[in-house]
Amino acid sequence: MTNYTQLGSRTVTGSADTTGNNTGNWTVAFTPDILASSLTDFEIYKIVVHAAVGSSFQIMIETRLWDVCNYGQLNVWEPNGDNGMPVRAAETVFFYFLDPTTDNVPPVVTIWMRVAKPPGAA
Repeated sequence: MTNYTQLGSRTVTGSADTTGNNTGNWTVAFTPDILASSLTDFEIYKIVVHAAVGSSFQIMIETRLWDVCNYGQLNVWEPNGDNGMPVRAAETVFFYFLDPTTDNVPPVVTIWMRVAKPPGAA
C-alpha cells in the first residue's frame, strides 16, 4: 500500500460554459490556479458532485476523456486502492454537465488531492 501526503480539497461551482466544448450547459473547471499545487504531478482521489436532478457529466483532463457519469444529482467517485486520477500541475480538469444553464441549478464539485510519498519517506 502506498503512503500519501494529502493536498487538501477544492470546491468549484459551475458556470456557463466558456470553452466552446459544452455550449449552453454548466461547466466546472479546476484550473491550475484553483488546484494551486507546487508539485508537477499529483492525483485526485475523491470527487463529490451535487447537480440538478437528471443531469449527467463527463470528466476531462484537458482534452482527454477520463470518465462519464450518468448520475449528476449526487455522485461520489473514490477509487479502490492506489488508482487515483493523475493530473499535472499545468492541466485543467473539466466537468462538462449535460444540463442547461437555464435550469438555474449550477453544479458544485469538490475534489480531494494527494501525492504519493517517495519510498522511505516519513
